[in-house]
Formats: sequence, C-alpha cells, structure tokens
Amino acid sequence: MQVIDAAKAIMRSSGNMKQWSDGYPSETVILSDMEKGGGYVVEDDGRIVAYFAFLPSPEPTYARIYEGAWLDDVQPYHVIHRIASYPDAHHIFSDMMDYCFAADGNLRIDTHRDNTIMQHCIEKYGFTYCGIIYLANGDERLAYQKIGNLQIERIKMMEQRFNKALAAIKDESADSLEAIKEDIAELSKYYGSELWKQDHAADEAGNLPTDLKRGVLSEDGIWNLLSDYHDIQKDFTDIKAKNLLNQQNELIYQ
Repeated sequence: MQVIDAAKAIMRSSGNMKQWSDGYPSETVILSDMEKGGGYVVEDDGRIVAYFAFLPSPEPTYARIYEGAWLDDVQPYHVIHRIASYPDAHHIFSDMMDYCFAADGNLRIDTHRDNTIMQHCIEKYGFTYCGIIYLANGDERLAYQKIGNLQIERIKMMEQRFNKALAAIKDESADSLEAIKEDIAELSKYYGSELWKQDHAADEAGNLPTDLKRGVLSEDGIWNLLSDYHDIQKDFTDIKAKNLLNQQNELIYQ
C-alpha cells in the first residue's frame, strides 16, 4: 500500500488529479488480486519497489470498445491493472511487461487520459492504441493492446496481396485482373478498416520492425492501386460494351 500511495503522489505531481481517487485501489482490491493469483510485486534487493495485477480474460469492462477496435477480439488475453512503483525505481514498466508478455503474447491495458506518463510507457513498449473503454462506474479509459506477431503477420499477408495486385495491374491483361479480384476485395476492406489505421499508426510511431516491407501502409500507395484497378476495370468494361455494340450493329446490317 506504500507503493500505491507513492504512485498516487507521482500522478498528482504530473497533473493527473482524478485517477485513483476515493481510496482506490484499496487493500480489499489488492487482496482480491492476490486471491485470484494475479497480484505481483517487483523487488530490488528484497525491497518491494512496485506492484501490478496480471489477470486472465475476460475483463468485463473490455466487452465493448468505442471509437476504435481491439487488434483481435477472439483470442484469450491477459490484462494488466494497478501498476504502481516508487519514483526512484527504474525500468520497472519494461520489466513488468517483459514478464507478462513472456507468459501471454496477447496483452491489454488501459489508463486515464490525464496519465501521460503511463501513456508514454505503454506506447514506447509497442502497445497499439485501440479506443475508449468505460469502467463499471462510467469513467473513461484509453485502451491498448499488444499481440505477439499477429499485427506483423497481418501486414505481411496484406503486403503480399498488395504486390500481387501491383504486378497484375502493370500486366493489364484481363486474366491477370481476374486473378486478383479476391485480393482487391481484401485490400479494399483492409484499407477502410480500423485495423489499417492502427497498423498505419504503429508504422508512423516507429513500432514496426525496420526490415518489414509495408508498402500497403502507404496511404498514397494503396489508394493509387485501388484507383488504378478500378480505372482499368472500367476501361475493360467500356471495351466489352463497345465490342458488343459493334457485334449487334453487324447483325443488324447483315
């Protein structure tokens, strides 16, 4: 509880005046974490310097998310709550996350809008901002998720579709365009989704591997590809219509 009080002092000194008010988190809440097997401390030479809760899904307040979407809303996950540490404890957040991520590659976490320190730590560790959730008492929280290589694998898959479509459009043959109809449909759906926005944001924030090929995350690149595809398709449609009209005219003249 001394660590909890120290964390509250850090919050107040940084301008976060509303989070963890009215006695929260209480001893009862911390004991509940422990009874669930999810109450953890970080020690330095035998001294407790930090506390966090690491609990399995489902987290009831995560059932609905607003102004966004989870990276994945199907697989089980673990949630991290009630992170607290002394101000002189260093690298605590990354130590906690390394431990949690080794136990489960699908993590979710949330924080108060005024907790800029925690937001910085969360984003620096590679979490993706997903949207807004509301606690049981109605308070708003910013929600994040990090999933192993799921995001990377999705980008790789879409990049393959992207490059396949680029080659087909360059070829400009009817057969090539027919072969990428499914790829174009998936790319179009991806480009208009929250997932693309999250992947694009992760790229802009520098959270993706530097050697990852990601032309599909270029807004101009994917926009131009979809536009070129529809333009060529329109040209083929116009040619087919013209040919059909010519055939009809020939029949009339015959």
